[in-house]
Amino acid sequence: MVKISAPGGTVATYAYDGRDRRIVKVTTSLGETRHFYFTNNWQDLEERIGAPAIVERQYVWGLRYIDELICRDATPGGSSSSSSSSSSSSSSGSGALQRLYAIQDGNFNLTAIVFTTGGIAERYLFDPYGSRTIMNASWSVIASSAYGWSIAHQGIVHDLESGLLYNRMRMVHPMLGRFGRRDPISYVDGTSLYQYERSTPALYCDPFGLAAALTLCVGYGTSLDVDPGGAYMKEWLAGYLAALNRALAVCRKMGINLPDATIASNDLKNRIDDQKNKQIGTADADIINALVAKVRGVNKSCIPVLFSSVPLVDLGGKSAAGLGIQGSGIMMGPEPGKPEDYNVLAHECGHYAGYNCGNQTKGKGGKAHSKDPANLMYPDSPDDPEKMKPDACWCKKMAAVASK
Repeated sequence: MVKISAPGGTVATYAYDGRDRRIVKVTTSLGETRHFYFTNNWQDLEERIGAPAIVERQYVWGLRYIDELICRDATPGGSSSSSSSSSSSSSSGSGALQRLYAIQDGNFNLTAIVFTTGGIAERYLFDPYGSRTIMNASWSVIASSAYGWSIAHQGIVHDLESGLLYNRMRMVHPMLGRFGRRDPISYVDGTSLYQYERSTPALYCDPFGLAAALTLCVGYGTSLDVDPGGAYMKEWLAGYLAALNRALAVCRKMGINLPDATIASNDLKNRIDDQKNKQIGTADADIINALVAKVRGVNKSCIPVLFSSVPLVDLGGKSAAGLGIQGSGIMMGPEPGKPEDYNVLAHECGHYAGYNCGNQTKGKGGKAHSKDPANLMYPDSPDDPEKMKPDACWCKKMAAVASK
C-alpha cells in the first residue's frame, strides 16, 4: 500500500525498502515525514521526523516474542506525545525523551502504558481483530491517544491516520477482520488468501502477516527440579531456540516466510517419576505420547516439547539427544545441550512435521533423514551447527505445522 486517499485528498503516502519494510510515512494532515529504522528481525527501533531528521521516538523489545514491547522513549509535547506533570523523562535537558513502559496481555496486546514513576498513563481495550478503545487512567473513554501511542493489537503498529494495522507484509482492516491483500505465501493458513489468523485471533499471532505464528510449549522433566538459577532454561534460549530460528531464517531466504519460533509456556512442572529408571526409546511412542500430552493440554496450537529426566535412546540403542514423533511431540534429553547439539531441536521438529523427503538408503530413518551431510535432517550432525541447513522440504513441512 503506497497511498491512502479520502474525498478531501491524500491522507498519507508510504515508501518501502527492498525487504518490503515500510521506511517512510508522509502524513498529510500533520505535514509530517516520518522515517523508520528496523532491526534484522523487522522490529521498529527508531523513528525520525522532518528534514534534517530528528530522533522522535525509540523502542526497546523483549526476548519472548518479536513484538513484545518493553518501553518507548519519545519527545514529550511533540507529535507523538503530550507532556504530563506526573511523568518522568529518561534524560534531562533540552530534547529529553519521555519513557513509557508497555503492559501487555497473553496475546501481546498493549493494555496500558505506564510512567517510570509507576502511574498509569493510558489504557487500551481491543476486540479480537484489533479495533482499539482508548481510555485514560480512570477508565474513561477518550477520542485519541494523548501520547500518540501507535503500538497496539498484538504488538503491531496501529496507523493513526487510517485505523489500519501495519502487519509488516500486509495491512489488516480491523473492522472487516481481514487482510487487505492476498497472502504472498499462498494457502498456508487455509482456503482464503485474505483470512486473518485462521479467523481465531484470540488463539494465534501473525507477526509477519503471512502465517499463524509457530510457537513452542516447553515442559519440565524432573531433572530441572535441580536446575540452579535456571541455567538449563538459559541454555535452551541461547542454543536450541536460536538454532531453530536460524533454520527458519533460511526458509525465509527461500521465499517460505515462516515466522520465528517463540516459547508459549515455560512454567510447566510435569514429573516423570514413573519413568525414572527406564530409558525412553524411539519405539516407546506410547510413553512419549503420554508425556507430551501434558504439554499439549496447555496450548493446542504449539509444538509440545518436554525435557526428559531419563536417558533417551534411538532405534539402534544409542544415546539420543532428542526424539520426535510425527504429530505428537518432542522429547529432549536430560543434559543441557552442547553447541554441536543445538540443531537437535530443529532436527526433531522436522520429524514432528513429518519430513519424508530424504533418500537415506543406508543407516537409520529412511526418507525421514537426508543423505546430505549439510542438511539438518542428516542422521549424524556435524560439530559446527552453522554448517547445518534445512532444505525446502523441511521448510514446507514446518509451514504446514505453523498453519495449524
